Amino acid sequence: MVHVPYKGAAPATADVLGGQIPFASVGMAPVMQHIKAGKLNAVAIMSARRLDWLPSISAIGEIPELKQIEIAQWMGFVAPANTPATIVSRLQKDIAAILKTPDVARILIDQGVEPADYTPEAFGTFLADERKKYALLVKLAGIVAQ
Repeated sequence: MVHVPYKGAAPATADVLGGQIPFASVGMAPVMQHIKAGKLNAVAIMSARRLDWLPSISAIGEIPELKQIEIAQWMGFVAPANTPATIVSRLQKDIAAILKTPDVARILIDQGVEPADYTPEAFGTFLADERKKYALLVKLAGIVAQ
């Protein structure tokens, strides 16, 4: 395998579709329409478990040697550190309610995005765990900051 850097998922996806490269590792949103249309084959997802709405696609977490390398693409909402807790709590509750509405949930899932409902504290723990995971991957790969 040879790493080919791209300026985003769209040009990488276009090159897979056009046959310039044999495969790419990208988020689900840019490729879902192509998978559904049968233009691309999903080989595996970089999560700990299979997605409920794509059960036929293997998850990297099913491979014991690669289980610790889960690389899930995620998005979150953040606010400045000095935002009052009452506002943070209200934002979290309102956003969670919106994500649970059937129309929004369907749109997200159709784009390959699995909605999650984290409290601000749980999201903070998730972010800390992500930093630890990537620090370990950098160390295992022998990458040195320049």
